[in-house]
Amino acid sequence: MANQNQVRMLIQNLKHDKLRLPGTQDVASNIRTLKELKETLYSHARKLTGTEYTARIPLESRKKEQSLLKVVVPLASDSTARLSLTDSQNNIRYGKLLQWIDTIASCSALMLNRQNLSTHHFDIGTIPRLFATDRVHQTDFTNGQKYSPFEDILLESKVSWTSATQTEVTIEVKQKDEDLLVTRLVLSSFNPHDTTKTEPSNQLEVAGAYQTFLHLKREKINTSPSLDPPASHLKLPTPNDGAVPMSSTCIQQTVTTELDESPYGFVSGGFLIRNAIETSASCGKLFSGANCHASSIVEAEIQKLIPLGAVLKFSSFIASVNNSQTIRTMLIATNVEHYNFESKMFENIGNFLFTFQSRGENEHQLKEVFPQSIEEFLYHYKAQNVGKKQKTITTSCY
Repeated sequence: MANQNQVRMLIQNLKHDKLRLPGTQDVASNIRTLKELKETLYSHARKLTGTEYTARIPLESRKKEQSLLKVVVPLASDSTARLSLTDSQNNIRYGKLLQWIDTIASCSALMLNRQNLSTHHFDIGTIPRLFATDRVHQTDFTNGQKYSPFEDILLESKVSWTSATQTEVTIEVKQKDEDLLVTRLVLSSFNPHDTTKTEPSNQLEVAGAYQTFLHLKREKINTSPSLDPPASHLKLPTPNDGAVPMSSTCIQQTVTTELDESPYGFVSGGFLIRNAIETSASCGKLFSGANCHASSIVEAEIQKLIPLGAVLKFSSFIASVNNSQTIRTMLIATNVEHYNFESKMFENIGNFLFTFQSRGENEHQLKEVFPQSIEEFLYHYKAQNVGKKQKTITTSCY
């Protein structure tokens, strides 16, 4: 009878994907829905911002696995999530996905800094830190063509590098065991009660020659400045016949940040990235006169934290074009500015460069663009150098 009961329980567990082998943890115990993760994050944020700055908790070195997060978005059963992530053509809304990724990355950084490693929560006893995105590395979207709006997606997040006050998080987005994209975000660790100050956080263990090699490689990538031209190249080019000024392609949108989902009282990096990519998409569609889709992030950098309620201006313009037989490629730059009510001026807080593509045999050739200012020239230079390496932009996941 005992054996029959064990068999019956095993069958029930298999039906509900709850198979647990002797001596192992429940496989699903570290998998959360995005809604559950946000609730944990909001709980942490309320305690973090609603109390005095607590005494310092001793820092430690920890393993990558201790920062692991697995987050499922149940598209198959949740129509709200499906509509939020899917556009009218059943393609991924990359802006929304990147906003979710930004949230998950900060949670993964908090996982590495939680006090009690025996739990999967970081809302109690966590080192009092606020993690905010500084940079998103080059990210390829081309596998997104395999996306299905009716299959769950899984996001696996893990800390892949640390310095004294910075943390890099690598996130894989999977559907049906296939990678839709892999991206890396670099976050800074701030004092939650004075965001002008960065604070140290737990470090990754680096043991052995191979791990040391990987750590040094990531450090070089994460601390290297963005691609800027040598001084000898600072010369505005002579435009070709038919080329148009980059400034003539510019579109702008002004938004308030009241609707951002950030629980800390500051504009999240995900909100900035989402609005930047959506403004770029509008710019690309108006310039090309055709539907276009994002194919990569070339670079994304955010300079400072801005409080919720701020007024932001997003300005997008075409930095470079590449015409091939069936694919038209546009590199679109977007600047984000914050309105300073004291100086009554807009101040730059972020810079983005995306690749967009439109396809079709019958589409007209895109006009070339040329810069007329140093700022435009810098973006034009970056876009041209990226384009020389790859006709259609893809990314190295390092």
